[in-house]
Amino acid sequence: MKVPQSIGDIYDARRPDFERLGRAAEDLIRGRLDRQWHFVGRVKTRESFALKVETGRVTDPSSMDDFYACTIVVRNMSEIAHGEAIVAGLFDVDRRRPERPNYMRSDPTNFDFDHLRLYMRWRDDDALPPSGLAGLPFEIQIKTYLQHAWAIATHDLVYKTDDVNWRKARIAYQVKAMLDHAETTIAHAADLAAIAELQITNDHIDDIRAVIGVLKSTWSEDPDKLPADIRRLAENVLVLLRSIRLTPTDLKTDLIAEQSEGRGSLIETLSPFGIVVQTLLLRHERAMRELLLDSAGRRDRRRRAPWRVVIPAEVEVPDSINPTDCRLAQFIQRIS
Repeated sequence: MKVPQSIGDIYDARRPDFERLGRAAEDLIRGRLDRQWHFVGRVKTRESFALKVETGRVTDPSSMDDFYACTIVVRNMSEIAHGEAIVAGLFDVDRRRPERPNYMRSDPTNFDFDHLRLYMRWRDDDALPPSGLAGLPFEIQIKTYLQHAWAIATHDLVYKTDDVNWRKARIAYQVKAMLDHAETTIAHAADLAAIAELQITNDHIDDIRAVIGVLKSTWSEDPDKLPADIRRLAENVLVLLRSIRLTPTDLKTDLIAEQSEGRGSLIETLSPFGIVVQTLLLRHERAMRELLLDSAGRRDRRRRAPWRVVIPAEVEVPDSINPTDCRLAQFIQRIS
């Protein structure tokens, strides 16, 4: 597209400043974000800059408020306020859209572009030399992953300029309406799960919850020894328990007995799963030997890949169990 020289000159003169602003803002923002969030930024292209100037809505083209713009993508709606608080502590907030968190100008039947946009200005750190960026405006959008995915997936349906189509746009915004509903459901899943109609469970879920309860009670005095993904640990333990026909209650009894003898959760050289394995080897030696020998041809039907009990070198293995005969054991040896 041909850009008038007068407009292009403004763009060329200001672009280096906003590129520098973008790099500085990105460095500050990235250093504060949750590791599961996403960040993307851009400086307007020459053509995009000219098109916006030609709308007549830009009072001062040399200080266009989205010459540089970036997006912070958070996991769900409940994290948007936290994202806003982070950037408000880094920069000066000029204005926001919508004006208030609980207020929308649009009609409730309208599912148009409505996520949070913050119009910021760079604020120098008084402890550092002047940056030359003070007061420069820029835009920060804060979206959820679903909102971000919708914007990417439907961009051509909504914005493709050579094929304006009412039906395609309608489809795009119908999808947005569904995603808005999904966002609300995710954000309030805990509240929804508490209603009477959804008080549903099954044997597997009950067993997983029971194993998690055993693990938490066993390591109650030192919960940091349990993994963040305690559900996966509980699932691994449950597979092992079922393979030798034990219950979570049986495991709790065994772990208490092992602890009373100075082992169990008191062992510092093993992971929680390793402690469970050693406990079962010592307390249910015959059943574990039969399992590891695969004498009954046991398999975990939930797992497609072959299943074996992982036994690190630090685990105390009874003399009656010969590693070379154990088809369902994976012995991890020390590296010399």
